[in-house]
Amino acid sequence: MMGGVFSKDTKWDVKIVEELQESKKKLDNVTIENFDFRDLIPRYAPREGDMFYLDPPYVVAKKGYYRNVFDEECHVDLKESVDLINEGGGYFMISYDDKPEIQELYKDYNIKTIDTKYVGASPEKRGEVRTELVIMNYEPKEQFQLF
Repeated sequence: MMGGVFSKDTKWDVKIVEELQESKKKLDNVTIENFDFRDLIPRYAPREGDMFYLDPPYVVAKKGYYRNVFDEECHVDLKESVDLINEGGGYFMISYDDKPEIQELYKDYNIKTIDTKYVGASPEKRGEVRTELVIMNYEPKEQFQLF
């Protein structure tokens, strides 16, 4: 969120340094990019076993909420891009706001819902719980705690 803040409900704990070192080990040999998905997918042609996590702007987002706003064409282009990942044997996960048009667009994939507490939102909305979508082309394993 442009100009927003990120906060955590718990106090600072020095053990986080150890946890970050564990995270670093898990992220060795991982490439993290931040550019347009229409450039990303061709640049890293999906191969069997590749994993793509995509976090597009929400459907409800208006100008000023994000640096870039998706129009309907962008959402359709993203769906076509994840189809290419799927066809290439790769895996993908997308987080989205829970909107009927997104559920319809991705109806052929695995859609899960999660409740999310907003902590970086505007003061009047901080603490609200909203449903978000997690869309995948695979069945996730049971969730476990990292640390």
